[in-house]
Amino acid sequence: MYPRIAELIDEFFNSGFESVYLVTSGTVPEALQKLNKLPTNLYISLTASNPEMYKELCRPVISDGWVRLQKSLEIMSKIKTNTVIRITMINRLNTENPSEFIPHIEKARAKYVECKAYMHVGYSKERLTEQHMPPMQKILCESD
Repeated sequence: MYPRIAELIDEFFNSGFESVYLVTSGTVPEALQKLNKLPTNLYISLTASNPEMYKELCRPVISDGWVRLQKSLEIMSKIKTNTVIRITMINRLNTENPSEFIPHIEKARAKYVECKAYMHVGYSKERLTEQHMPPMQKILCESD
């Protein structure tokens, strides 16, 4: 769908949709650059804070997925719409040092950050366990 995502968003708005959300893994930054009408909300999913973790958790089918994700974060910083970094927290894998995500959030200059817990469903069940689902207390961000 990515080659024609701009057309699809245009069609949604032309058909009277008031809100259009685009959620992406960020591996096709050129698609973001080709958007004619901006979605109401642009989400980029960020599960890893470094290239090694990215390979382990995301299991990309393209070799330069991390580089492409970083490019998408840069593009996001220039897009004038609601922007959201969506972090899927996976217990014992990316929950131990959440501050490692800060440079990526800053790079994207996202208006919002959404942290959500990994859910043990779908194909992820083949490589992760129910113990990878973090408790709510691990997801909550508390400040002093």
